[in-house]
Amino acid sequence: MKNRIIYTSLAIVFFLLLLIRYSELLFPAWYGSHSLGGNFYALDWDGGNQIIVYCIMPRGKTAYGGIRLIDDSNIDCIDIRYNDRYIAMITHHVYTKELKYYIFDKTCAMNNEPITSMHLQKGLLELPDRIRYEEQCNIRHLHH
Repeated sequence: MKNRIIYTSLAIVFFLLLLIRYSELLFPAWYGSHSLGGNFYALDWDGGNQIIVYCIMPRGKTAYGGIRLIDDSNIDCIDIRYNDRYIAMITHHVYTKELKYYIFDKTCAMNNEPITSMHLQKGLLELPDRIRYEEQCNIRHLHH
């Protein structure tokens, strides 16, 4: 009986150590990292919102930083939709409360050029309003 308790305790400790060691790979959302495909990630940010980054070398399925898609530290994404080719987002300016609507074509990052913030801007299309945003999301099959 005593040996069974020891072996069970050791098995539980071993399992917990494995879970801790590999949780970053198995559960990237625990670390605030949400893959959008093509090395693009939505990262949980201050205030419960998210930012979108291009991470050159993610750690498994988890990214901790990268090149911001919208290079403004006062901008948060409040709606993100994506598929294999596109990312759609509604952004919110922290101070002015202004909303902006974007569609991003990930293929601009699929060539052999070094990726920079200016390079990513080539794939970013700003839409004039929510109606056009929803239309473009439907055309490109971007849903929540």
